[in-house]
Amino acid sequence: MDFNRNFSPQDQQLAVFEEQVKLACEIKKPLFIHEREAHNAMVSILSRYKEQLPSAVIHCFTGTAAEAEKYVQLGFFIGLTGFLWKDRSEDGVKYALRNRKIPLDRLLLETDAPFMYSKITDKKIEASIKEAISDSAKQMHKFASFNRNEPCALAAQCELIAAYMGESPNEVATTTTANAKRIYNLF
Repeated sequence: MDFNRNFSPQDQQLAVFEEQVKLACEIKKPLFIHEREAHNAMVSILSRYKEQLPSAVIHCFTGTAAEAEKYVQLGFFIGLTGFLWKDRSEDGVKYALRNRKIPLDRLLLETDAPFMYSKITDKKIEASIKEAISDSAKQMHKFASFNRNEPCALAAQCELIAAYMGESPNEVATTTTANAKRIYNLF
């Protein structure tokens, strides 16, 4: 649901979303959820189906640490994209990662290609975070022409998340891969 752009009226978005939730519960397939400025409405609907819900991913999460915590409490996974480098809020995604509001076992890496490219060399990223990014991840920039996000940028995204969490990129990659396999039954 997107209450920011409102491409459809909010009441219509709510009705259609609830039907999709019912279908996911019926066929036992994971929910891949886009939510933008619709947190409370979405939680209200999802909470009504909590006992029946399959796995759920909050795709391209851009909300607050409190919203992430609520989603995690409901058992959902949080998908992070290159939005991380853009986050300028005091209580947003960076804060949530640093303060473990999004635990690693509830995290997924996403590209959201061709959007949300991680500008890991941007001057607005703190020096301590930039220092944690490997040269090989920095080199991926040459494959993402015109700041277009490509799957090859996932390594840089992984390293950026690892730096904010104080984890090794290998641990983030291994755990998020296992999370994806679990959600989508890819074992």
